[in-house]
Amino acid sequence: MRLRRITASAAMLITAASITPVAHATTTTGTTIYVNNAPSANCSNSGPGTSTSPFCTIQEGVDAATAGTTVLVEPGAYAPVTVSKTGTADAPITISAAVKYQAEISTAAEQPAFSVSGAAYINLDGFYVSVISGQAAVIDNSSHVTLDGFQDYLQNADPSPVVEITGTSSYAVVSRSRFGPVEGHNAVVQIDAGSSHDTITTDVIDGFSGGIVVNGAPDTAITSNTFGTVCNQAIALHGASTGSSIENNVIGMVEAADSNSQCPAIVSPVTGIEVDGTATSGTTADYNVLDTTINADSYTWAGTTYTSATDLNQATGQAAHDINADPQFTADYKPNGDSSPLVDSADANAPGELTTDYTGAARVDDPNVANTGTGVGYYDRGAGEYQDPLAVAVHLDSQTGSAPATFTATESVATAGWSPVTSWTIDFGDGTGKRTTTSPLTLLHTYTKFGAFTVTVTGTDSYGTASTTAPVSMLSSSVYHPLSPSRILDTRHGIGTSGVIAPVPAGGAQPVAIEGVGSIPATGVTAVAVNITVTNTKTGGYITGYADGEARPGTSNLDFSAGQTVPNMAIVPVGADGKIELYNGSGGTVDLIADVAGYYGQGSGTGIEPFGAGAVRILDTRKGTGTAKAPIPANGTLSFGSDYLGTGGGAVVLNVTVVNQKSTGYLTVYPDGTSRPVASNLDFNPGPAIANQVVVPVGADGKIDFYNGSGAATDVIADIVASFSTVGGGGYVPLPPTRLLDTRKGIGAPAAAVAPMGTVNLKTVGGVSPLPASGFSAIAANVTVTQPTGSGYITVYPNYLSTAPTASTLDFSAGQTVANLAVSSIQDTGVKLLNGSGGSSQLILDVFGYYDNGVPWSN
Repeated sequence: MRLRRITASAAMLITAASITPVAHATTTTGTTIYVNNAPSANCSNSGPGTSTSPFCTIQEGVDAATAGTTVLVEPGAYAPVTVSKTGTADAPITISAAVKYQAEISTAAEQPAFSVSGAAYINLDGFYVSVISGQAAVIDNSSHVTLDGFQDYLQNADPSPVVEITGTSSYAVVSRSRFGPVEGHNAVVQIDAGSSHDTITTDVIDGFSGGIVVNGAPDTAITSNTFGTVCNQAIALHGASTGSSIENNVIGMVEAADSNSQCPAIVSPVTGIEVDGTATSGTTADYNVLDTTINADSYTWAGTTYTSATDLNQATGQAAHDINADPQFTADYKPNGDSSPLVDSADANAPGELTTDYTGAARVDDPNVANTGTGVGYYDRGAGEYQDPLAVAVHLDSQTGSAPATFTATESVATAGWSPVTSWTIDFGDGTGKRTTTSPLTLLHTYTKFGAFTVTVTGTDSYGTASTTAPVSMLSSSVYHPLSPSRILDTRHGIGTSGVIAPVPAGGAQPVAIEGVGSIPATGVTAVAVNITVTNTKTGGYITGYADGEARPGTSNLDFSAGQTVPNMAIVPVGADGKIELYNGSGGTVDLIADVAGYYGQGSGTGIEPFGAGAVRILDTRKGTGTAKAPIPANGTLSFGSDYLGTGGGAVVLNVTVVNQKSTGYLTVYPDGTSRPVASNLDFNPGPAIANQVVVPVGADGKIDFYNGSGAATDVIADIVASFSTVGGGGYVPLPPTRLLDTRKGIGAPAAAVAPMGTVNLKTVGGVSPLPASGFSAIAANVTVTQPTGSGYITVYPNYLSTAPTASTLDFSAGQTVANLAVSSIQDTGVKLLNGSGGSSQLILDVFGYYDNGVPWSN
């Protein structure tokens, strides 16, 4: 049988917090002995145990301790410890984790993590215990031993109690500890006959084990513990456990082996609180909360079961202030709000009651709830205390930038507290100082240096403070600023040419202004993401984009034949004069069109997050991938959403392919919820599939739109290769365009065409000039297929993959020369190129930039 589960799920982890020492004596004399087994700690088991020459094991530190000594244990994993030392009331021996829960006692041996035997006045504080077999602690024939602030993870199905107080022990305390998950133990805490005057207070117990079991130990105080799930009994007093106190405890669900196989064998009666007839003398049970919203035996008193506190009270006078209701506590075992019956209703004078809860938070008075407890009247029942719910928020327009970068930070109240916020403080984490105001503001702040920073906002009301943080990553490289596509050049219409309508002559270059155009700033731009389209071509040739004022590289961005209209996305470095050049490498005139998609440079922007496993196909209207199985109609728009696109505010890098096109037209990809721009991402004619890379901002609703600007329906494919996020990511570093692969000439691979369905493994990308040897996550390159003997596709992907992803970088027909931009993740310093064709092909790869790894988040 079971008691109903609490409404909140049981959390397996808690927030580390300062835990005030329980009511044991305070060290007034003595020294500190250090234990640190980190490789850099220079530890030695021969001592002397100083901070510069610490002991390697806790046991050595304990063996060297005397009354008044503190043994301070730095983070690490340590072996079990035996303590047989004696302190005094004024000078106890304290064995403490230097950082709460970061010193771990871990063992597979069948022995306790802590064995305390024949000891006195010992404080054990803040350890994390994880044992495969055995117990967390055994306190034997010892007095005044306190185990405080432990976190125990004993999922080992060992029937022994997790913590056992045995022999003639007395005045032992187990406090503010978190036991769970624990499975299969007959008890989490067991006190054996012969012990007396022990206190189990303010602990969280959750898991499929027995609860607190007292076997004939008088004068035991069981106070303010919270039980999420336990087996058999949450609290049981057997034998001569007289004169004991059971107060302020919260009991959620009681399981048994017949309803949950993870529980140990059934020990009847299955109940919340059991007190044997031999233990009732002088024993008190009151101010507890048991969830009894189904028929179950909640209490067993002197052999008689009771389904409610009312029944028990009428029969015995006990449980006069018990509550039988849903405790309403959260995943961190604290009351979930003013409506919880736990709030301000405990007996503050209960034996063993503490002034702080299990996380170290002070007992506080909720002004919205009448005080119905005793003493000060406002203590909450259970291990957790409901605090002022005040929560503050800070919204940054971006969290990634390149110096100098100005960010907008907006302070706000996320959850109202018990009184209005009267003070706001913001610290941008870069040493420029804090700013304090009396009301929340929207503030501008400029970062001027590279690094990882943390923005901290603190709000203060009459009851305390609440803080929140947000990381900021300032890159030494250039961040990306996505823009809605806009046309900055069209030689057919005099756009970007000062009104001059004229094609670009053979062997001529067209300068294109970038800085100061539209939404692009007048300074600080390092490169531009631009879709270049060549049309009205008279002969075959190529187009090369490069920084104005610099030497033209011996590479190309797109290739064309006479009469073709060919688009290609390019990332072109911007010259010192704020311009780029587009060179017509053909024997005839051409018209050029350029649509800007975004720029790289200074300021607050976005960082790239390449897909480490290669491109992912997220849309295919031919097959119903990501949308209905139907082409986009003539002059129609497909509004497309996908989990891969995120929630808006960033941008994505897509390889977009048009297939099964029936008429001449163009495709425009743009953020959903915005006006369709006068720009195109690719132009097409009836015939072979055509692909182009697209960098497009994501709409505020997390969607992008595909517009089919043609007179007939057409199918569209989209493969996502990377995303740009306002939170973290890498920045862009432009390079002089460099040819890393040309199978025609033996550059980067043997001088031979790539065989049908063959692969070129370009292994040595990292470290090949001008790329660095390491420290980058992706490359930006132009990939060209030429002299193909059959139709097919090319896929560029990280070279650690044994097979190519189901995606393509470009598509081609027999005899075509086709180029496309490729942004590819780099793993193991290389990429592969798959010739997905029934014929052979020659492949070329020109790299013109890379994306670094960004900066790690600040602590």
